[in-house]
Amino acid sequence: MPILFCCETAQILLPMLGFSAPVNGLLLPVATSGFCSQKLLRNSSSYCQISSALGLSPQRSRAPCSCFGKSFSGAVEGGEVLLKRQQIQDVEDHLWTYEEVSEHEKNGDYGLWSVIIPTYNRLPILRKCLRALEEQIEFEQAGIKAYEVVVVDDGSIDGTIEYLLGGRDETTWSAEYDGLEWRIGEDQPPVQSKRFPHVKLLRQQHAGATKARNLGFKHALGSIIVFIDSDLVVTKRFLKAHAEALKAAHVEDNDDRAFTYGRVVNTDNFESPESEAFKITDHSAAFFATGNVAICRRRLVEAAKLLGNQKGGPFDAEFSEYGWEDLELGVRLRQGGSRRKLAPDAVGYHWHPSFTCEQLPRLIEQEKQRGRNGVRFYCKHPRLNVRLMTQLTPFHEGLWFLLTFGGLLNERTMEPLLQFLVAAGRPRLASALISPILNWNTVQASKEELKHLNMKRLDS
Repeated sequence: MPILFCCETAQILLPMLGFSAPVNGLLLPVATSGFCSQKLLRNSSSYCQISSALGLSPQRSRAPCSCFGKSFSGAVEGGEVLLKRQQIQDVEDHLWTYEEVSEHEKNGDYGLWSVIIPTYNRLPILRKCLRALEEQIEFEQAGIKAYEVVVVDDGSIDGTIEYLLGGRDETTWSAEYDGLEWRIGEDQPPVQSKRFPHVKLLRQQHAGATKARNLGFKHALGSIIVFIDSDLVVTKRFLKAHAEALKAAHVEDNDDRAFTYGRVVNTDNFESPESEAFKITDHSAAFFATGNVAICRRRLVEAAKLLGNQKGGPFDAEFSEYGWEDLELGVRLRQGGSRRKLAPDAVGYHWHPSFTCEQLPRLIEQEKQRGRNGVRFYCKHPRLNVRLMTQLTPFHEGLWFLLTFGGLLNERTMEPLLQFLVAAGRPRLASALISPILNWNTVQASKEELKHLNMKRLDS
């Protein structure tokens, strides 16, 4: 996605670069690193005046990929001009200065990968997650010079902080980490974990995964960003597999538009999650989800610009509740020309505890939040595919109405049967039976949110 700026902006920038001012009415597209597919200029005559000012000849070229350290040239459709490497770099440097985004924020450190993990009260499975990341092998062979793991604690109270920083001994804690409680917020530096050499830790007040991932992104140093959840246990060649697939995609496209999407295997086997086989129900049709992806940092910066506040991070902060924030980012990435490349060898085992009736209040609240966030998603992107994803259709409402007998089958009326199934060692069957009830709660919460928004609109 090119950056388009109007005449007033160009009047400021072009003289700084020694170029003449643009023609009235022209929108000048500047090809930014990492984006070879550019928009059409308003008209070819205006384009010719700009290309003449730049001293460029009308020809077209494909650009090499920069994620592994090369520079980009830019091809602009219309007059199909090749911008010379140094000139495009000059334009970029001034443009990014104008937008107050540093070169590091745009590109990250070449060869360094950053794995960003938000976590909230998941210490037992987080241990397994981080151990697996510490045991990565052969990643150097795939072009990764080094990697870091950025853990963002979202206000946990289960001992996560104490564990990561060296133990639960209060004397050690107070002596070495005295005052750590004030290290909460965007401007506080990360703390190196004593237990895991690759891990650096950030903290925030409990505010959800969206804000946590944005905070992690702000402090991550890598040119490639990997998003996983704190209940994902990866294989030893996880990073290598992502790097090989990403590099192959960049060769195929001759640019960095692709991100890699790893395989996620759902399991309730805590002791040995790796023993779970891939099932057809593990397949995901999502374009982009934060359970297991690797993407060039600059792509996330470009997606953040579409929010109008790239300093805040790529995820939309309005998604303060559970659900859809990663798929909404996927919509913006697709708008910017990104594509998905599957990386089936980059396997992560997503642990869910076996179903119990005690989980019902949390699961129902989660679905209500998903319903409200679904409305926010659709309001931002009012498209049919988003409406289908978020179940904002009469079909979905009718389906769950029928399957729950209009809500008569609910967590209270079903609880005796669910308890029986759990006691009989059939928690997966109990989980399947509760699914229509959860979806009914999602749809009802969506309706309430739509009603609330309509009332606000009428009041205003």
